[in-house]
Amino acid sequence: MITYSNTRTLKDLILRVNDEFENRVFYRFEKDDTIFEKGYGTFAQDTLAVAGYMRAQGEKYGHPVHAALLGKCSYEYLTVLMGVPCAGGVSIPLDVQANEQTLIDNITKADTDILFFDIEYKSYLDIIREKCPFIRRIVALQSVKNYRSVPMIHRVYRNTVADWKIKSGECAMIIFTSGTTGVGKGVMLSHGNLIDNMFCTDDRTEICMNVLPIHHIFCISSDVLLVLRYGSTLCQCDDLSKMLYYLQLFRPTVVRVVPMMAKMLCNRVAMLRQQYPDEDIAAVRSRVMGNRLNRMVSGGGYLSGALSSQLFDLGITAAQGYGMSECAPKISVPDYSRKDKVESVGRPVTGAIVRIVDGEIQIKSPSVMMGYYNDPEMTKETITEDGFLRTGDLGYLDEDDFLWLSGRIKNLIILSNGENVSPEMIENKFDEDRLVSTIVAYGEGDRIVAQIYPNYEYAQLNGITDIQAEIDRLVSLHNSELPAYAQITQCIVREKPFPMTSSKKVARKKFFEEKEKAELKKKENKLPVTDMQKKLMELVAREIGTMEFSTDDNLYDIGLDSMGSTMLISDIVEELEKQISLAELMDHPSVLELEKFFEEKENETPIDLSERPVYPLTSMQMYFAYVI
Repeated sequence: MITYSNTRTLKDLILRVNDEFENRVFYRFEKDDTIFEKGYGTFAQDTLAVAGYMRAQGEKYGHPVHAALLGKCSYEYLTVLMGVPCAGGVSIPLDVQANEQTLIDNITKADTDILFFDIEYKSYLDIIREKCPFIRRIVALQSVKNYRSVPMIHRVYRNTVADWKIKSGECAMIIFTSGTTGVGKGVMLSHGNLIDNMFCTDDRTEICMNVLPIHHIFCISSDVLLVLRYGSTLCQCDDLSKMLYYLQLFRPTVVRVVPMMAKMLCNRVAMLRQQYPDEDIAAVRSRVMGNRLNRMVSGGGYLSGALSSQLFDLGITAAQGYGMSECAPKISVPDYSRKDKVESVGRPVTGAIVRIVDGEIQIKSPSVMMGYYNDPEMTKETITEDGFLRTGDLGYLDEDDFLWLSGRIKNLIILSNGENVSPEMIENKFDEDRLVSTIVAYGEGDRIVAQIYPNYEYAQLNGITDIQAEIDRLVSLHNSELPAYAQITQCIVREKPFPMTSSKKVARKKFFEEKEKAELKKKENKLPVTDMQKKLMELVAREIGTMEFSTDDNLYDIGLDSMGSTMLISDIVEELEKQISLAELMDHPSVLELEKFFEEKENETPIDLSERPVYPLTSMQMYFAYVI
């Protein structure tokens, strides 16, 4: 039996799953419409083979190897993720959705020795080689020509005897925070941190489906380590766009999600019920989630009571926990028996001490990180002198020891009247509105402004043609539930989704950067000066749907298309009494150039065409002549 007393490191865990669950299925995945399985015995041997390879490299380098992984979750990925720390090295799972500069920064900050890459991300290798010449080896996760590969390591080092010692206090992984509110930091998690977090709660699963990004500690701790602890089966959803397909294919009993995923599933069920009103609710639910799903664990954001109730009505026990990378990650977990506490984030995990200081949640536990890699100053700011982790989150403990969140310190909107407004308090009001896909509230002066990206599919299915009016109605409804100083005074409906992190949370930092750039661009726009420029701006705005452009902007870069060109030419002829062909418009694609073109045309000497021979028109010329 795997217990806390006999399992103190990841190496202990791998050796014990080999003994306890050798003949059980550990990993299930699909490729080319065929389901494949890997057993615990095979996984343990392959993981120890990677460990043997890493020990050999560490002896050459003279220090424990730091190995970064660039790829999606796969069987080979997991053998490396676990095998590196089993050798005494450090695994560094990278965010595949990060931009090149962030990847380079993280690889550099972590003092990476070896890079393991998925063939899907091979295009990154040239820039990584150029910017990170200190990397000693690059290894393919799959078999790739001209590269050392993980399957090759599995074969060559298969009979590795793991006779070396690992201490629980040694660093096992460096997890980079997403950096949504600042520069990403390398969180050092020891074997002891990870093992404590694996045992700090009882969360037995039978068949778990992984949909979370593998570089997130929520995924590593819950989808991987808990599965290993109980000898359960992990099914792999390697493409979030195929989540519904994999729910049907693998029929898991539990899935861990972020709230946006839970909301998407409920919306899908609701829409199918409209399409099949005579079909039993259980049958409709099975169409979306399979017929075995009975539990959904949410993290990474607010799961509303209304959404939890919708899931309960579908026969799925659902609740939310709370954690952060710096705590490996679980801080509190849900109590599924207390439906009256469903909007809390549950009770603190075993071994954790939670206190509230000036509204901030602080925690001390064996799961709290070693610190930020090579950043003692940031570590000192985050961990107090008496050993408590400062979470940066606002909240409170109630009389039953349930933890409640009320916002993020860094996101607080400070008004001139002294009121502090949590944007999460506002945003959470819209969580059960199916028309609202995503919302961000923020302050502008002393006003509260919100931007909303609607669920356009839901609007279309329900015949909502005036989305702005319906959104305004929802804003008015929820404003009545808020104090006067926190009410939304302006709501902007977005046509494009918000920038998101890989864990499907709004990347607030990036959103505000984009917003600032747009405002700066608006200030820099060259405004119309002459009457002709103003009139041309108005005509162009009719076709592209906005006045947010400059007189020197290329009209085709800001949204003018072929149909819009035809309509613009028609308006110019009718309202400005000016003649212009499509070719001439394309040769003068800005307001300033058009004005100059018309001025030059007026000054031209008319040409006598009475004696000029007429040539047959080409089919294209005939088309343009007809259109114009």
